Amino acid sequence: MTVFLQRPLALALAFSACAQAEDIETIHVVARAATPLAQQPAAVTVIEAEQIEQRGYANLADVLRNQPAIQVSNSGGLGKASSLRIRGEEGYRTKVLVDGMDLADPTATQVQAQVQHVDVAGFERIEILRGPQGLVYGADAGGVISASSKPTQAGDKLVTSVELGRYGYQRLQGKYSHRSEQAFVSLSASDLDSDGFNARTIDAGNETDGYENTSFHLATGYQINEQLSVEAVLRDVDADAGFDGFSASSDHDNNSHFEQQAARLALNYQAQGSRHSFAYHRNQVERENTVLSTGARTYLAEGMIETLQYNSSWEVSDKAQLIFGLEREQQQDDANHFERDQDGVYLAFEGELIDALYLSAGLRYDDNEDFGSHTSYRLGVAYDIALSDSVLTLKGAYGAGFRAPSLFEVYNPYYGNPALTEEQSQGGDIGLAWRNQAGTKAELVYFYQEVEDLIEYVWNSSGGNYAQTQGVAVSKGVELQLHQQLGQALALHFNATYNDAHQADGKQRIRRPRVLANLGLDYDLLDGQVTLSGNLRHASRQRDFGANLAEHQVLDIKLSWQATPELAFFTRVENALDEEYREAAGYNTARAAAYAGVRLQF
Repeated sequence: MTVFLQRPLALALAFSACAQAEDIETIHVVARAATPLAQQPAAVTVIEAEQIEQRGYANLADVLRNQPAIQVSNSGGLGKASSLRIRGEEGYRTKVLVDGMDLADPTATQVQAQVQHVDVAGFERIEILRGPQGLVYGADAGGVISASSKPTQAGDKLVTSVELGRYGYQRLQGKYSHRSEQAFVSLSASDLDSDGFNARTIDAGNETDGYENTSFHLATGYQINEQLSVEAVLRDVDADAGFDGFSASSDHDNNSHFEQQAARLALNYQAQGSRHSFAYHRNQVERENTVLSTGARTYLAEGMIETLQYNSSWEVSDKAQLIFGLEREQQQDDANHFERDQDGVYLAFEGELIDALYLSAGLRYDDNEDFGSHTSYRLGVAYDIALSDSVLTLKGAYGAGFRAPSLFEVYNPYYGNPALTEEQSQGGDIGLAWRNQAGTKAELVYFYQEVEDLIEYVWNSSGGNYAQTQGVAVSKGVELQLHQQLGQALALHFNATYNDAHQADGKQRIRRPRVLANLGLDYDLLDGQVTLSGNLRHASRQRDFGANLAEHQVLDIKLSWQATPELAFFTRVENALDEEYREAAGYNTARAAAYAGVRLQF
């Protein structure tokens, strides 16, 4: 690992003497309102459509793997249960939104998005907020991933592609987009089918566990007049994943069926100096497990989340704004006939206080039907120091929140625990960011997060249930990022994260590598007609239940050729070094796999 880090670290130090310019890119992930990325105290990463396409992954979790402080634990291949952790915190503390829709699964044991089923077809942009600064999304948001499919360029565009590869992999996708001054439309569809491989090491029969996913997504908007506009979003996902049993003697011929229908309708009003949005969101999920050899159903879950939202921003000056919002959310467990309401109100300030000093501050009040009222907050400050030909930014952010136990954790007749209370969390980061005119960017961040009264599943003589862990669980560490343009044709990306994540008793938390690192290169040939991209991912020093997981390096490569303005060919290799590794003890991962495809664009 030392050799792996030496050269990129040396480059990062060398770049601290290079030149810069102002980054005017805006983001929405922090405040649900446009704020300049370069002035944001919180730790934010942006992935553009070009980067999503360059890597070639179909699944959101795979797209995010090579980002700083993000780790994914996959249980046996495409479509299998996956946990996405930001800075070592559990996936249910991370909000996943697509065009403003929260994709959390209300039937999950701890309410969270089923990231293994989120196909990225049609995504134009992904914004990642690391740390507990997502106050406008809820007091339990320890991180936010916000994707958008809205077209960024005017005109009409139709893109379709087909890709084939190892493990019987087939993927067909298409997107139509239109954008004008008055309206936009983004309609995408994808169909993925894979035979997969044997998911678990205990399956001596070595039968394959396949995956199918059909996803449709529509986002559209219309400008009624200068002040009023309306937007609508629809998403439908239908997926089937094979999985193995929990012991060597179990029946390993099982199928997990997942359906999600989500919709959002928003009415937007813009007046002089203010913007207002009223939105209704509905997200319905059904999950069912069956034994294929007998047709017997072994699990059924149905649930729904409904949300009413009002969000507004008010210009305090040409460089600052106030953000205000109201929210009511109802979660329903239809299979067990449980439901719960939670009301929230928040107020935040975003902007420049004085020249080069930026403030991000907010306060939120929530009233949970089962667990009462709670107040949470966030505070962040960034200060720009102009150097001779670059800018150095000093920044820091801190936030606190709570998470009410899920309906499953409290009320499930077999595993629930009515005595559970809320988890309390707090955390922040402090860092340096540097950028220059040539496109070089470097960032170094120290982060610290803690969760008190953590809720975990505990095994006991009767099988186990959810219980409160006394004390404080901590994740703390350092993130380093670097982007360097090496001439017009070559770009280097590097990030590394050291994370000391431990339980209240001091033991390392499971499936959290102490060291994560990514080294990526993008190389354009023949005036951009040919693009070669590669990413080397490293993970080490992690443990699972009863086992230490070996360190691993996974190399992914993609080559694309734009034959004509309309026609492109591409090929990629995942795990090109054919590394045999585990992200969860007892679960297999894909070996070296090659894929090839063709894309048409009109």
